[in-house]
Amino acid sequence: MPDPTLPVSPISPIRVHFRPYNHEEVQALLKKAVKDFGPFGLNGKRWWFETAETPDSEINVWIVDFYFLDTNDAIIFGLKYQR
Repeated sequence: MPDPTLPVSPISPIRVHFRPYNHEEVQALLKKAVKDFGPFGLNGKRWWFETAETPDSEINVWIVDFYFLDTNDAIIFGLKYQR
């Protein structure tokens, strides 16, 4: 188990594109991630997500970056859910 007194930084984000954007698909992915990895959030939680800036050339696209503190969680998420 890692030392809780040491600062922990996430691995590089896993980027997921929703092309075209579909609210139901986004919500379904978030529900699956919560089921697999527990509730999300910042401040030392296991994982979280942030929306990324969509290039001006992209229309009706939503980009989400998922961050994980544990490399194994990131690998599992990437294998299951990266599009």
